[in-house]
Amino acid sequence: MISSIRVEKIMEMPEVEIVDLGELTPELVAERHRIIRGLWWGEVWPGNLGRKRSYAEKYLFIKGSTPVILTAPHAVPHDRGNYNGKNLLKPQDEFTDFIVLKVCQEANCFGLIPLTKLRDPNVDSFDGLRARETPFLRCLEGLISSHDIQVLLDIHGLDRRRRGVDIEIGTRYGLSLRGRREILEELEEHLRREADYLIRKDRSFIGGEIVRSIMERIPAIQLEIHRRLRDDGHSAEMERLIRILANFVKSLPINARFTPSPR
Repeated sequence: MISSIRVEKIMEMPEVEIVDLGELTPELVAERHRIIRGLWWGEVWPGNLGRKRSYAEKYLFIKGSTPVILTAPHAVPHDRGNYNGKNLLKPQDEFTDFIVLKVCQEANCFGLIPLTKLRDPNVDSFDGLRARETPFLRCLEGLISSHDIQVLLDIHGLDRRRRGVDIEIGTRYGLSLRGRREILEELEEHLRREADYLIRKDRSFIGGEIVRSIMERIPAIQLEIHRRLRDDGHSAEMERLIRILANFVKSLPINARFTPSPR
């Protein structure tokens, strides 16, 4: 346990564990990833996780220096009101938390990941809760404002059944770039030059409610990453993906500061 790690309430939201980059050790990364994995495999088969009336949500906020934030809201089982017509949670996107943690380490950027089951902040719930009312999205908006974040990368996972694609980029048909198309071009260049991934744009996943909400203020992109690239957290494929995303973040023209738009 690292004594300097702080647990605080932000905007009357659930607990947020704040970790500076210097505190983000390999041991801490492994421990938080173990906690997240345990939410799935530590109970029952993921497709049978039942919903609850409410969730005591807790998040990990990595406090970086480069004003780009990565999120992995589906790193944990998430409640969207009625998954597949049953009273169940949707299973998590495995290793998306690990991608965020490792990219933050390498690119000195910000990150926000859940450490508990949560209400899905990326879709409007079937039982009436709007995504922008969820604690995770409200917390993210507050952090973007208070830390002058300039770009959002929202990390998600494609399952193994998807064919003919490695990564899908969602920009809501370019609208979420806020006129900064060079961000997308830079991302595509890194992905193709360093790995020659099969890339789709704005087809099955155009960017969910997180991107739609945040794009009102700063450029926001959703990345859907195929399960084969999220192998086990330690494969050469995974390490290459993390390096590519970190290099992309470091290449962004942050010196030409993006100006968040007021609500």
